[in-house]
Amino acid sequence: TVQKMADALHEGSVLSHLSIGKNNPISGNTMLNLLSKLASLKRFSQLSLTGIKLNKLIVDKLCLLAQSSSLSGFLLGGTSIGPGGTIRLTEALSSASQELMRLDLSNCGLTTPEFSQICTNLSRINILDLNLGGNYINMEVRFLSSDNLVYLILAPMIVCLTLRGCTMQGCDAVGAILANPQCSLRSLTLDRCNLGLGGITRIIQALAGNDQLEELSVAENANLALERTLHFDEDMQDVSTGTEHRHGHNAEAGDNVAPGNVDLEKMVVADSEDEAANEDRRTVSGPARSCASSCQRNSYSGCQFVQELAEALVSAKQLRVLDLSRNGLSEEAIQSLYSAWASGPRGDGVARKHVGKEVVHFSVDGAACCGLKPCCRRDLQI
Repeated sequence: TVQKMADALHEGSVLSHLSIGKNNPISGNTMLNLLSKLASLKRFSQLSLTGIKLNKLIVDKLCLLAQSSSLSGFLLGGTSIGPGGTIRLTEALSSASQELMRLDLSNCGLTTPEFSQICTNLSRINILDLNLGGNYINMEVRFLSSDNLVYLILAPMIVCLTLRGCTMQGCDAVGAILANPQCSLRSLTLDRCNLGLGGITRIIQALAGNDQLEELSVAENANLALERTLHFDEDMQDVSTGTEHRHGHNAEAGDNVAPGNVDLEKMVVADSEDEAANEDRRTVSGPARSCASSCQRNSYSGCQFVQELAEALVSAKQLRVLDLSRNGLSEEAIQSLYSAWASGPRGDGVARKHVGKEVVHFSVDGAACCGLKPCCRRDLQI
């Protein structure tokens, strides 16, 4: 069927949009013939090959199409063109002068360190809607052992391990695009990119001076619930080690101090006023106050990132839709983040939220995602 369609095309054809995604298998020769025909069409502007595995020859032909046609949409999600193919394609797109309404590079196997070059190329293209979801741009394998368990971690899914060595190179590359004064993005999707909560925070911090981006999706990038479990296991080990150390130290001290050798005048008792002053210094105000109080009770690094994320949301005033679904956020963390989201003017609308099951969406009037995205439709039907 695809071959017959390619044979029917000629220079005078008025075809402008073509979507043949998820039609595997399509032979390489058929695809090459089709792309050659599309490059000869004057009105052709949008191509979707979603889910079709593309080899190097086809990617090269796509690059020629990108240079010769005035494309407004390139949907290549799930094509697995890899970092090398994406670099060549984005270089071809950056050499053209057209504005891309949509560029979908989701699930294309993009990883660091090539991702930095890809982002450099993307920053030179006028894109309104960019999808990079499903690319593990910060993936790092680590092992965390305990007495009885060994955890296999894909950092920075675990925020605490992110702090121990993940370079955040992918997050910084995306942040550089957003911080660029020439950034034209209106919508950015970074779902399932292993950003971690720290990476999400850094990306939203980069929006402080961005007056273009209105929609950001960072779903399924962290797992705070699993992080708490790992921290609890580590804390138990620390408590056990510390207890043994103190017992040994106290026993040694007890041997060296005789009952009659204690100098009562040199003993120091904690001043209740000093304790009150210390408590005051720990008090935090602002949108993240509730999370800060939780941090005093539960000292794990994820809560610190929630506070920083709340502060970043206050500065990202142009953002109108934010998807934080499936990141393991507690109800308290969600409320703290929403308080920050609603704390000041945000576009022309009143702040809204859609929270239920695994859905965490913040929006404003006129830009609500509810009922539009598949996750919302499923949630509303239940």
